[in-house]
Amino acid sequence: MTSVSEKTIEKVKNAMLSCLETQPLHKVSIKTIAENAGISRQSIYNYFPSKEKIFSCLFDDLLDELMEEIEPVLKNFDENSSTLISRLGFSLVQENADMVTLLFNADADHICYDRLRHHALRWMGNIARNHGITIDDPGYLEYAVEHVTGSGYHVMKRWLANGMPYTPEEMSKIHSHLMSFSLLQGMMIQE
Repeated sequence: MTSVSEKTIEKVKNAMLSCLETQPLHKVSIKTIAENAGISRQSIYNYFPSKEKIFSCLFDDLLDELMEEIEPVLKNFDENSSTLISRLGFSLVQENADMVTLLFNADADHICYDRLRHHALRWMGNIARNHGITIDDPGYLEYAVEHVTGSGYHVMKRWLANGMPYTPEEMSKIHSHLMSFSLLQGMMIQE
């Protein structure tokens, strides 16, 4: 059974999505979200300190769904796992294209990127723990997370903006190919 709190949180999230259909995040107000949800502003503040937190929760919901799917992959990570994780990510975006389009077009790249970066750090930490890898240089891990996050986010955003002309399988191969070569090699070798 769904509690009153869970129903209220879902109302707020759905109201935020409704607002994002007509305006970017910086123009959305808690008042408008409350009106769309049919609840008071104070009710929103009981669950979310800001509209940015509501937005973050929407993005986190998608990434948590992805985390559930990739958890078994992270436990048995090998050289083919990156492509599988990439395919699962592109598939999730495709399955939730309307919602992801609203989030990507909300002029809130900094929030989307931050949330994706947070989850990528969790994924990479899980891989390290599952394989007994000790991270001697945390700076190196930070650069690796930035690389994976930046690449994944911008490629996914461009794919969605272009109308998803390739399948998730094709995109995972393209993305993995680009991630595994230097820029020059990636531009010269296009299979």
